[in-house]
Parts: sequence; structure tokens; C-alpha cells
Amino acid sequence: MILLAFNIRQELNETKFNEAISWLETKEERERILRFKFENDRRLALASQLLRRYVFVRYYGMTLNSLEFVQEQKGGKPKLLGFNNLYDFNVSHQGDWVILIATNQFNQKVGIDIVTTDSMSSMSSNTLINTFTPQKHFMLYGH
Repeated sequence: MILLAFNIRQELNETKFNEAISWLETKEERERILRFKFENDRRLALASQLLRRYVFVRYYGMTLNSLEFVQEQKGGKPKLLGFNNLYDFNVSHQGDWVILIATNQFNQKVGIDIVTTDSMSSMSSNTLINTFTPQKHFMLYGH
């Protein structure tokens, strides 16, 4: 299993953004990112696209031209085409961070979500942990 985090504020300034967006294979991908109204949203979208490519090239030995990603209609989860149930990954973003989790275990599914805790500074750790109890139960027992 692979888990990566990328900080767009530190690593994706305007110059780097303009260079990195040119690395995307298709004009449609570039246009989809540039349609976002806010600069931060464009950076998050680009980092998401680059992280997924990085993982499959660096860790799973694929070539860029063999990668084709789609969004599942149900839930919008990204998917790598042509590798039925061999790879699974998920991407989340919040604030300045994009995170990605991936696995190459046959039929293993992964999910990830990022949450900022700034507004929860007055919340106790027990309250925070109890908030995730239903999800923890689901993840542990698969219900």
C-alpha cells in the first residue's frame, strides 16, 4: 500500500504550475483543470492528476502513455482503465494538501479522506475519535 501527501502551497507556485500542466497528455485534461475559477482549486486538481500518474509510473512500473483514468459515475472515485480489480486508489484534498492512497493487491479496495482540524481545536480527542467509530467499524468488519 502506498500513501503520499503533496502540499500545493509549498510545491506548486505559478511557474511550476504552468510547467506541470503541460505534462498532462491531453488538451481536455488541461482545459478541465483550467476551468476551475479559483487558483487553489486548479492547483489541487493538477496535483491530484500528477500524484496518480507518479504512483503508477514510480511504484508500479507503468509508462505514462499506458495510463488512462476515469471517474466512476457512482461516487466519483477515480479509476485506472484496463486493469480490472488489480489496482485501486483514491485521492482527497483539503486546504493546501492532496493525499493519495493506492494498492496493487487484487480485489482490495482503498479509500481516503482528508479533513482539516482547525475548527475542531476545542474538541476533545475522545470526541474526535468517537466521531469516526462508525467508519472504523465498517473498515474493520466490512459491513
